[in-house]
Amino acid sequence: MENNTLLFSVGEVSGDLHAFNVVNALHQINPKIQCIGLGGEKLASTSFTLIDDITSMSTVGIIEPIKYIFPLWKAFRKMVKILETEPPRALICIDCQGFNLLLAKKAKSLGIPVIYYIAPQEWQWGTDKGGRKVLDVVDKILAIFPEEMSFYAKLGGNVTYVGHPSVDLLSDTKKNKDYQQDIPVSDDASVLGLFPGSRFQEIQRVGPRMMEAASMICQKNPKLVPVISISSSVYRSLIEQQIERYQFKQIHFFDGQSSALIRRSKLSLITSGTVALEHAILGTPCIASYRFSPITFWLAQVFFSERLKRLPFMTLPNLMLKREVIPELLQSHMTADRLCEKALEFLENDQLVHTQKTGFNDCQNLLGKGKSYQKTAEAILSFLDGDN
Repeated sequence: MENNTLLFSVGEVSGDLHAFNVVNALHQINPKIQCIGLGGEKLASTSFTLIDDITSMSTVGIIEPIKYIFPLWKAFRKMVKILETEPPRALICIDCQGFNLLLAKKAKSLGIPVIYYIAPQEWQWGTDKGGRKVLDVVDKILAIFPEEMSFYAKLGGNVTYVGHPSVDLLSDTKKNKDYQQDIPVSDDASVLGLFPGSRFQEIQRVGPRMMEAASMICQKNPKLVPVISISSSVYRSLIEQQIERYQFKQIHFFDGQSSALIRRSKLSLITSGTVALEHAILGTPCIASYRFSPITFWLAQVFFSERLKRLPFMTLPNLMLKREVIPELLQSHMTADRLCEKALEFLENDQLVHTQKTGFNDCQNLLGKGKSYQKTAEAILSFLDGDN
């Protein structure tokens, strides 16, 4: 009997959304495909067989994952058991580098093909040596950036460029003229979009300063209405606790597609991540900020100084264009006062907005033309059929 089972390993909220769309695209091509594995709320809402959900444990940093070591290990053992006792046709990893490379190594040792979608960003901040380590345990890479494809192909990897999924996710939003009705504010309101992140640590460290800055901005601009994007329902109570400290006359929560809020916003305060690229695609002005734990930041400066020198920016559009299109306030520079100051500059200076939007146009030209999920599904099935 033909093995139609694909084992997915998804460890982040954004990865859950991408996997959801890839699974749907796979089923459109071949309804007999069975998809199981790690995922989140989106995958759980489909016919996907959810083995465990670790999306709320997603972290960035060196010491941050330690607090989740036991539940992550439990999820890892569940996946290994499936690999050993019910081998799937392939393991499909999506983002979540630390966890997925370990799992890929195990699958590789068992002779199970490994496909990586949104692969480790060695092409961006790593080394050729790091890239070869990825290729040692990965059979097929589905690249979302042209530079990523070139990097892994140069090292001898089997790579297919499928384009960035955000182009797909945002295409409908760009065409939709009724997006205003999705946001819980009046049609003529000027919205200040707040995007505190899709990871617990981001919301915990960035959230309070972002909320304080938003309060200050709205005091100086009473016509602005703050709307907070809730990436997952598990984070709502934490964000509610944070905003209790500040005197907002009106504040709204939005748990729909972030793209609708991005499109609706006059200006956004964001964390550094995929949301920055989404703002670039939709052309909405924004200011990025991020904070690591003090220990992680110190360790990175001490032990990874050479890598940091090669990484002048943290925000994706800036990295792609090799210049600061989106202002970045990182670590100690990320304060409510500085966020407020930057926001007021954008609200009062049309030239700053124009310059940023010109950069966004340059960024859009470097991305694919769409249909990333369809191309990803086709590439997965083509690889499994031995075509490439």
